[in-house]
Amino acid sequence: MKRAIYFLFGKPYTNSRFYNFFYWFAIISFFLAIIVSGIEAFILLDLHLFISLIISVIIFPIIFRLIYKLNTSIHHSIFFKFKKRTIFILIGIIGLIFTVITLPSFFSEEWENIVVNQNKVVTNGEVEWSAQSLKGDYNIESFDIVNESQATIKIPFKANAKEGELILSVEQDGEMVWEDEINGVNDGIIEFKGEIGTYDIMVYTTEAKKIMITLSIY
Repeated sequence: MKRAIYFLFGKPYTNSRFYNFFYWFAIISFFLAIIVSGIEAFILLDLHLFISLIISVIIFPIIFRLIYKLNTSIHHSIFFKFKKRTIFILIGIIGLIFTVITLPSFFSEEWENIVVNQNKVVTNGEVEWSAQSLKGDYNIESFDIVNESQATIKIPFKANAKEGELILSVEQDGEMVWEDEINGVNDGIIEFKGEIGTYDIMVYTTEAKKIMITLSIY
């Protein structure tokens, strides 16, 4: 186990109790954060959380090695004769920079994009999507238009949110082509000028619960 840790994070600086303690404290905290975040990502089945977790696992050891090596080198050579107060001030500044760089990997806005107990069923041309709760956005369905003769696209929909408000929208290459605000129970028709390309039917919300959306796409 130690060999794997040394390979990822480098060896601890054993000439200083402070740096040795900081080394193991940072690594244990890192693994605890990864375990907790991994469990959360598995329970919520959140792709954004999985991606952020993978990025953090890759980037954190690299940044840690650089910052830790810089600190220990300063302690060992350049500023060794300085007063302890000066050294600790420098350590504090570098530690602050280290925190600012690494924390966004664990607490980024993407982590707030959470959907709980979502389910999608396609039956006889209808897409039924539901979720116990949603915070952020979710791609309900994507479809392609391959025929230029389809001048106007009409998609009947039913939407229901027991708590909170939703924005139901259609996007093409990240550009909004249609949107409507959903509050309570809503029936309507998604209507827009169709052009060749891929379209995403999205739902956005600050936070909503007990959501049910039915789309007659196919």
